[in-house]
Amino acid sequence: MGSEHKNVTPAVQAANRSNSADSTGPTTDSGKEKSKMNAFKSGKYARRPDPVELLLNGHSEEEEAERDHLRADVIRRYQPPDAFAQQRAEELADLQLELRRLERAKEAIGRRERELLELEQRRRAFRLKQGGLAAGAKEVHEVGLLNLPDSPGKFREMLRTLRSFLDQDWNGGDIEPFLNRLYGKDAVAWRGMRLRWAVADYLKAENQEDVERARQNFVLEVEREIEQVREELAICELEQGPLSPAGQATRLLEVMGSRKWSWVRHQENFLLQSIDRKV
Repeated sequence: MGSEHKNVTPAVQAANRSNSADSTGPTTDSGKEKSKMNAFKSGKYARRPDPVELLLNGHSEEEEAERDHLRADVIRRYQPPDAFAQQRAEELADLQLELRRLERAKEAIGRRERELLELEQRRRAFRLKQGGLAAGAKEVHEVGLLNLPDSPGKFREMLRTLRSFLDQDWNGGDIEPFLNRLYGKDAVAWRGMRLRWAVADYLKAENQEDVERARQNFVLEVEREIEQVREELAICELEQGPLSPAGQATRLLEVMGSRKWSWVRHQENFLLQSIDRKV
């Protein structure tokens, strides 16, 4: 079955032209900018615009002047003999302009990456200086400082508790809550058991000689534990504190493998190859 063709009168054609003139989309600069986002969806189907693409879209007045200067320079240098050759020369100048714009984009992205790294360094330094303990008293009592996630605050609190054993007199009954604070109320791990055994020996001591021997053994175990916690604190500060120059360089290299840098490298290679072909 063939399609049916309707006769369109001149009046209908004029009306159609009038309607289409009113439906050409936004005409102002702000309206055009907003309309660029019409194709983006929301939710899981959303496509976020690439920051590099947004940076490179459109030319400023300065860049248009730079394009004119580059075109004039290329034409002066190559002296194209005809219109086709002049067009090719202008295309070469346009590619050179895009390469310059890409270099400026790389510099801007690099500056931003260094700013983000500096922010990370400041956060690390602040956390290291603050050194607070994130866990509550109940959690500390239940699981013990040792079993909390590693942090400078955790190890500093352990050191304060351990040093208190050396700075004051104690007896076996008074020290048990502090051992629970260090290793947990129901700790079964080997860490801390030697301290508990020393306390148990003290409580079982039947004479002054056994009491002194148990006390000395406890002090030795405390000093051994203090040395271990000091080393753990030093390692934690290196891991969670500000990055060293080598660490900062490594972090920037990791960033260089991101999507936006991959896009930049792809564009740069494309422009360089295009310029080589034009030349």
